[in-house]
Formats: sequence, structure tokens, C-alpha cells
Amino acid sequence: MTTRGIRAFTLIELLIVVAIIAILAAIAVPNFLEAQVRSKIARVRNDHRTLATALESYTVDNNRPPLSFWPYYNLHPQDRVALDWRHICYKQLTTPISYITSFLADPFSPYKNQQDPREESKYYYYVDFYPEGNAYPANVYQDIQSKAFKWAVYSVGPQSLESNNMPWVEDILGALVPIEASLGNVYDSTNGTKSAGKIFRTNKGELTGDGVKSCYP
Repeated sequence: MTTRGIRAFTLIELLIVVAIIAILAAIAVPNFLEAQVRSKIARVRNDHRTLATALESYTVDNNRPPLSFWPYYNLHPQDRVALDWRHICYKQLTTPISYITSFLADPFSPYKNQQDPREESKYYYYVDFYPEGNAYPANVYQDIQSKAFKWAVYSVGPQSLESNNMPWVEDILGALVPIEASLGNVYDSTNGTKSAGKIFRTNKGELTGDGVKSCYP
């Protein structure tokens, strides 16, 4: 009478399989996360194109860009209680004429999935450099406008750095310092997908580490 051996995996074989799976996961997961970041960056740029079209249409119709919070507040102080500091621009783009149909949320915003009092921080930041009704020094705007900047929108970028952690937009756009000295705070994919800095779009095009490039008309 013969006894047939039962075939099974040895412990060494199982450990080899587990090691192979771990190696494949270590390769695949970072690539998946990188693909997510690249997808969000593409969405930001597409949203910025949409906003740029709306902002330029508004500018043509009104002979100036939409007003950001402080210019709007200085012209309409009676509305201060009702003002949402980041919604002001987009309300001008949706009412009474619909240049955009809805507010566009920043996919990198740390508040995008929260019911937070700072709900306005879910959206792209907007700033205009039109001096009408603004309390800031006129020379700031003259300096910016001499470089042909009229408005800017930005995403906080893959690092989700909010504005209070970064220099003022005016600094970044070259109002108070030469533009070349402040571009370290602008997202640049050549530094890696998760490069620190904000993703800017201006009326001149996208702001990059090499300066303004109108590469997304």
C-alpha cells in the first residue's frame, strides 16, 4: 500500500508570494496617488480656463474686472454683513448675468469636504487689481497694472497651503518685489507633482516658475 504525499505550498513559497505582492503594491500605490494629483491639476487648469472666459466677458461688458472683497465693500459698505469674502467675485459672475453657472470648488482645498464656517475657502481665491474703491495704496495697483496684471485666480495647490501661510498675492505678482524674486510660491510641475505653491491663472495666462506664460488661452 502506497501513500500519496499531499501537495501544498511551503512557508518559504508563501513568504515569497507575500513579498512580491508587497513590492507590486509599493510600486502601484505611489503611481496611483501621482495620477490623482495630475488629474486634479488638470481639473484646476480647466476650471481656470472657464473662470478666465467668464472674467474676461465680464470685463468687456463692464470696462473692469469683477471687484474682490475690499473694493466691493468700500463701494457697498451697507452690505458688509451679507458679504462673503470669497463669494463676492462669483456672485458678480452669476447675477444678474450668468457668466458662469455655478461656483467652482478647488479640488485641493482642505475644506472641500467639510461643513465648515469657512465654506468660502472651498473655492478658488480671486483678487482684482482694479483700484476703484479700494483702501490699499494706489502705487501698489499702479505697479501691478504696469505689468498688465488685472486679476488673478488661484488654487492652493497640491500642498493645500492657504493664503495665511504664503506671501500676499500682490507680492507674488510683482507689486512689492521683482516678479522673479517671488516665484518660489508658484506651483511648478518641474519641481515634482507635489511642488509647493499655488496654481495661478491671471489675465495674462498661467503664472509659472519661468514667469507668466499664456499657455492656457
